[in-house]
Amino acid sequence: VKAHGARRLIEGDFEPGDQVVVVDDILITGGSVLDGIAKLETSGLVVTDVVVFIDHGGDHDRQAKQRLADAGYRLHAVIDIQRITAVLHAAGRLSDAQAGQLIGHIPPVSLAP
Repeated sequence: VKAHGARRLIEGDFEPGDQVVVVDDILITGGSVLDGIAKLETSGLVVTDVVVFIDHGGDHDRQAKQRLADAGYRLHAVIDIQRITAVLHAAGRLSDAQAGQLIGHIPPVSLAP
């Protein structure tokens, strides 16, 4: 879904009823994802899944995940903020204080596979 400088709202060829996956950078509240889904579905596409690169975590994120699940969409994240923070902290790129600020009340994640 394009919001800028486009002749068409959705680029590319598609037929009504085609299944699509929505890809976004980060999930925080889910608002932009749900707005995009609404536009795709109005155009006749069927959204099945949502892929985000970063799962932000936190209360807003949990609510966003629930909103997506309640609407029937499967959510997939490439990585979450806890993992990013744990890796950077273990590598000495974040201090204890910085890692604590990023994670806040979210439980720490083990780096073990």
